[in-house]
Amino acid sequence: MAIIPYPLIYCVTGYYLSMVELNKRNRNIALISFIISIIVFILSLYLPFLSNQEISYALDSSFKITTILPAMSVFYLFRYYFCHREFKQYQMKCITEVSLCTFGIYLLHCLYIIKLYKFSIIQRIFCFSSFAGIISLQVAVFVYCGFITFCLRRIPIVKKFL
Repeated sequence: MAIIPYPLIYCVTGYYLSMVELNKRNRNIALISFIISIIVFILSLYLPFLSNQEISYALDSSFKITTILPAMSVFYLFRYYFCHREFKQYQMKCITEVSLCTFGIYLLHCLYIIKLYKFSIIQRIFCFSSFAGIISLQVAVFVYCGFITFCLRRIPIVKKFL
């Protein structure tokens, strides 16, 4: 068991990255880190698949560097991109609404995945194609939990906590 819980580490890391200066050098470091970590992750999936026809999820965990590094890179790249671009009113409203729902999505996603396992829905999603299953599962979790969070944020007392 970790001395410091991983969600706390993500919060502290997010705070630190929100204070890092937005410049081209840091953007390039984030971009290179993202590309390298994604290549390593993909290779860790494909090489075992090519050798023994099994997909390895050894590096697929929110506690591994292959997940932490791209998450940090994406955070910084989005921050850089959104701070250097002008958006139309409706685009800003959508971006703001999604950003307000991310904490709720983070809190609810485990419950939703547990429910999907309970009703054997995940097994049915993955029986056709593992890769299509992963993508569809991620989209379904994001959309469903985002919708629930969006609705819960309409309740004044709940809005304070989400």
